[in-house]
Amino acid sequence: MATGVYIDGLNLYYGALRGTSFKWLDLEKLTLLLLPADEIAFIRYFSARINSRYGESENAARQSAYLRAIQTNPLIRTTLGYIRTKERLLPIAEAKRASKDFFVPSLGADEAFSEIWASHLADRVKQFTCVRVSIDEEKASDVNLASHLINDSHEKVMTKALIISNDGDFREAISLARRAGIRVGVCSPWSQAANKQLQEVKDFEIRLRLDALGKCQMDNVVVLQNGRHVTRPKEWR
Repeated sequence: MATGVYIDGLNLYYGALRGTSFKWLDLEKLTLLLLPADEIAFIRYFSARINSRYGESENAARQSAYLRAIQTNPLIRTTLGYIRTKERLLPIAEAKRASKDFFVPSLGADEAFSEIWASHLADRVKQFTCVRVSIDEEKASDVNLASHLINDSHEKVMTKALIISNDGDFREAISLARRAGIRVGVCSPWSQAANKQLQEVKDFEIRLRLDALGKCQMDNVVVLQNGRHVTRPKEWR
């Protein structure tokens, strides 16, 4: 049975890898652990290059090293979206919080203190109700994954698919793939089961054991196709 695997890279990162030393993840080993009886036709990995702003240049360099390493595997096909940065005016959080969330008065009735607090807060935020913030948004990765899933299903390059993500936006793409005769399963990178949107359309579900990530690591040094080497970042060891 030929199986295609579709990995939502940022969903996998934030759901299972962030804060761990398992970021040097071997996607083929992970796939074989999840689907030991299947013939893997390909592994599609979807992500976006992070921005190197705000002192994030080291994170961007580590991500670049990882992308170069996984692309040495002929099974893995990488498709990158992009990060779009935009500015928004958003209200400050303090304006919506009660006085007791910050401190409790040692003297006097709470009602009296709340009145004092409201007056103080009004003076403090009168001219600063909103602040302008910079927000990074991942773009195109979800659309890329959904598009490839639908196209691959109609091209009949597989008979089964596994989506590694917990993003409910893939619901319709999974439904369309199933209508094309493909069995589609989901694997949530988060500790909980797949969300309701995916539960309603999946054929099967595989649970990702986080302790298995340590067994699915690439060699510390990976040889690139041009003969050069890429080394696992020391922060990921």
